[in-house]
Amino acid sequence: MTIIQATLTDIKTIQQVGTQSYYESFLDLWTKDGIKKFIEKAYSLPKLRNDLKDKEIYWFLCLDNMGNCIGIAKIILNAIDESKAVLEKIYFLEEVKGKGYAQELIQFLITFLKSEKQISLTLEVLQNNVRAISFYKKQDFVIEEAKPYSTDRCEIGMYTMTRQL
Repeated sequence: MTIIQATLTDIKTIQQVGTQSYYESFLDLWTKDGIKKFIEKAYSLPKLRNDLKDKEIYWFLCLDNMGNCIGIAKIILNAIDESKAVLEKIYFLEEVKGKGYAQELIQFLITFLKSEKQISLTLEVLQNNVRAISFYKKQDFVIEEAKPYSTDRCEIGMYTMTRQL
């Protein structure tokens, strides 16, 4: 897998992979209208343009050996306090899950964040996403907080997890 920093020319790719991977993973948590609105907000053209122009926000694309985008990640530097980053998005297409790409991406992001003088990485994960929680724990993230989270269909809760760098 090759990991590259996304640019303004990659907006459509971010939208496509973000939308497909979110539908594959979380469709059952939303009504059709609810997930459509969530996706439109998360991956709108103005939002992505602003993100990609912001010097504290980095989008990364994960490419397979054919150059196809199979995953995306969004990091925000200094998001909590000075030197504390947030992993706001990390999504892979269903057909590549379980192949070690997420672990490779996390290691890449840790190296990147250390080079940017960040001291910790925080993320949020749905409380019912047992597979992701187990994965993050193996990557040395610890649960710091549980908080409410709901979709237009259900109340599921969210964990905040942090890893020191």
